[in-house]
Amino acid sequence: MKIMAKNIYDTLLEFDPSNKEYFKKNYSKFIEEINQTDKKIKDILSVLPKDSKFMVFHPSWGYFANEYNLIQLSIEVEGKEAKPRIIQKIIDEAKEENVKAIFTQLEFSDKSAKAIANELKIKVLKETPLAKNWSENLIKMANAIANNE
Repeated sequence: MKIMAKNIYDTLLEFDPSNKEYFKKNYSKFIEEINQTDKKIKDILSVLPKDSKFMVFHPSWGYFANEYNLIQLSIEVEGKEAKPRIIQKIIDEAKEENVKAIFTQLEFSDKSAKAIANELKIKVLKETPLAKNWSENLIKMANAIANNE
């Protein structure tokens, strides 16, 4: 988020330097919001060991995982639903790693994820990394990974 915000800020300054103070004020305010969200997520995830795992249907949470020392286990393999043998391997690993939820994106079917979740007796959460309410969305995801929901 900080990289995107900086890129937007720099571009706005390039095209409209006369509004520099306005852009700077809003940029600073947004960076503070990002920092507050980051702190909340770190606090939530502080109970987990480093490299804790969470399960996703589509591996779109890589930046989130990297930022918070997590590992995403993907159900999708090379853009396709996993075959039964791979699904069983995923289930076994999820049991071993004590995965608490499977995340699917609103844009994709969650049929396979629901089948795996039923086997593991965990919940499926439909989230998107592109949510308009990005801060709330990331905090909700952190709480689910930490099993706070």
